[in-house]
Amino acid sequence: MIVTDALPHKRLVTVMAGYARGGTLSAVTIRWIRALRQLSTQLVLVFDQDQVDGLEELVEQYPGLICLCKRHRAYDFGSYQLGLRIAREQQLLDGATHVLLCNDSVVGPFRDLEPILDAMVQQPGPVWGLTDCQLYTPHLQSYFLLVEQAVMQHHRLVQFFEAVIPQASRHDVIQAYELGFSCLLGELGIQWRAWLPISPMEDPRNGEPMLNSTAYPICSLDAGSPVVKHRALKDVSANQDGLGRTCSLMAEQQPQIWEELWESTAHRRLWQESITVAILLRDADLALLEERIAWIKAHPHPNLKALVSVPFQQIALRARLTRVFKKELEDGLLGILICDFGQSPSQQLLQLIAAAGMDWVVISSALLWRDLAGLQLQLRRLVVNPQWRLVHGTPVLHRLDDCFTAEGLTALLEEWGDG
Repeated sequence: MIVTDALPHKRLVTVMAGYARGGTLSAVTIRWIRALRQLSTQLVLVFDQDQVDGLEELVEQYPGLICLCKRHRAYDFGSYQLGLRIAREQQLLDGATHVLLCNDSVVGPFRDLEPILDAMVQQPGPVWGLTDCQLYTPHLQSYFLLVEQAVMQHHRLVQFFEAVIPQASRHDVIQAYELGFSCLLGELGIQWRAWLPISPMEDPRNGEPMLNSTAYPICSLDAGSPVVKHRALKDVSANQDGLGRTCSLMAEQQPQIWEELWESTAHRRLWQESITVAILLRDADLALLEERIAWIKAHPHPNLKALVSVPFQQIALRARLTRVFKKELEDGLLGILICDFGQSPSQQLLQLIAAAGMDWVVISSALLWRDLAGLQLQLRRLVVNPQWRLVHGTPVLHRLDDCFTAEGLTALLEEWGDG
């Protein structure tokens, strides 16, 4: 078993694995590189491609920055292999206390990294990850690993990284190298720890234990994570907190990062389509319900839902609507609320809002139904500015959370009454 003493002052050699989409560094990646350079005595960047525009300027701006562009097709661990090889050949590790292995798969930092690394160094533990994961077997996630220099120089770890070869898929890389790294540490009796351990974290949707905290970006930021994974912003299944809410939080808390992300992202359409909208129908819409549903189906936005209330006493109407719109009801495209006969307009509206179940609501109006493009244009404005609480124009988009405030409810009632 290796026993090492944490040193009071860290001297950090960082190896960052990267891949620049389109061969050009984005502002988000440059921000991350600058944050790493501030932490590091030496920073080695290894990109899994033959050329990246913008690296020359960074080298000129930050002395001590080493860059390598080489297509190796071995994912992050292939870049870690080449970066560590450079560090050894140039004897960079000889004066280091720690080695940081990380990649550019993150957006951030949302908070200062220095106190986090200092706390890792000062606490017992020769190997740290930002997060760990329970999938397959407990292991550190390899996008951010801090390793004491003596451990990194262990001949078994040197052999491990030198043995990295291209794998068929990202999943194979995780199995062979991300899990393999933690397993090897266990075999050597080397303790590893996570800054944000997964063990106490629970899924807020059901109270069950989380398996992978990076799939809960809002929860992770709340717990103290300095980053959000890019995958949580481009894969709906990799974001259990919701794309819309994640984008909104980022834009509210870090407008500069959001602006940089928006300028460089390839996922604007996905973010727009993730916005959920409930259209609150009026009594007059019941006679035109087939037209309203046809309009929603023809609209290019996939996350629309219509809600209408029907008095309990109108038994025949309820039966007909249930029969005619059976598929739409099953698919969640339409919701029918049963109310008491003689409800006031305000009571009816409140009931519809309470049942909306979407992030945004729109009130039915002649202007809405007249033009498919109107709502689409409003959604385009919203996806650029997800921090907005209200989207003025035609139609007006109301954030559901604000509908229950005095100001929000008053505005909705006025709009509802205008119809």
